[in-house]
Amino acid sequence: MGRHKRGGPRHNLRHTKELEQAFLGFLEVYLTERNMDGIIPFLSPHMTGFGTALNERGDSLEQSLELFARDLEQAPDPIPHELLFLEALPLGRDSGFVRAEADLHASVLGQRVDLLNCRFTAVFRDCPNRGMWCIEHFHISLPSVGEGDYESYPVAKLEEQATLLERLVQERTKELRQARDRLEVVAATDTLTGISNRLKAGEVLHRELARLQRYGGVFSVVLLDIDFFKTVNDRFGHHGGDQVLRETARLLREGVRDTDTVARWGGEEFLLLCPENSVGEAAALAERLRGTCATHDFEIPRRVTASFGVAQAVPGDSPESLVERADRALYRAKEGGRNRVEADEGPSHPG
Repeated sequence: MGRHKRGGPRHNLRHTKELEQAFLGFLEVYLTERNMDGIIPFLSPHMTGFGTALNERGDSLEQSLELFARDLEQAPDPIPHELLFLEALPLGRDSGFVRAEADLHASVLGQRVDLLNCRFTAVFRDCPNRGMWCIEHFHISLPSVGEGDYESYPVAKLEEQATLLERLVQERTKELRQARDRLEVVAATDTLTGISNRLKAGEVLHRELARLQRYGGVFSVVLLDIDFFKTVNDRFGHHGGDQVLRETARLLREGVRDTDTVARWGGEEFLLLCPENSVGEAAALAERLRGTCATHDFEIPRRVTASFGVAQAVPGDSPESLVERADRALYRAKEGGRNRVEADEGPSHPG
């Protein structure tokens, strides 16, 4: 940090060195350390004020401390600076007060704001009980900003940049959250039909069985399989088969409650998860869906039907055991001639 004399002889003061040390020490904790606890010892207990180029002023030690605290909050990082000039002038003979001025260049880190020809003016009071000069009054004048725009104090610029940064962070956070949500949807969705995939269905199964164990109630599942789907694929190709799968998924989704989950379980199998539905209610739902599928025009010259197996969760059920019982009921529906609904009667040995 260089020190340069602006012109004229330095005033001979009995405590010039002590005053310079006090001022330089204050600038160190104020600009470099940005430390409120370090600033306080330099302030006179009788401090009469602190002013800035923004016409802010404090008329007491308490108000001055509030201004210092706000300044440190607005720009908490160290402010690199170069001392250009330091001069002290006594205020009257043996008054115990000295007016000191310091000019410097400074930069507010992270804000790209250069402060040119800053002037720090302080009235120091000799405080023998502290063994040092203490600041009685302090004023900051920052006449220009290095970017060329005249601005008496860069708070507006700092606040504008802080607002911009905050908005950019908020926008980026929103984008990341939306991207995460999209990834979660993609990870849980069957790409062909647009309904939940087996992974998502497994998560819902675990959650519903845990809820059932904790709170009680009923929960049923419906497993269905498109009848003779291999024949559809062989006769109409994968395009025709995909059309049947998509249409079946749409019919199922439109035929259930919002609280139900429709998932593609694998191949031509679909799984319906029906919270708060008994096996009888789930079987009635399956019968309605069976009729819908059997009478729907799938835009291929062939009637398409499906077989359904229904099972209700019992204490001790795991996702695997519950779906296995629905699968056994589905097998009976196929063995019974297809295009049917069969309900599981429950395990003989739960768990």
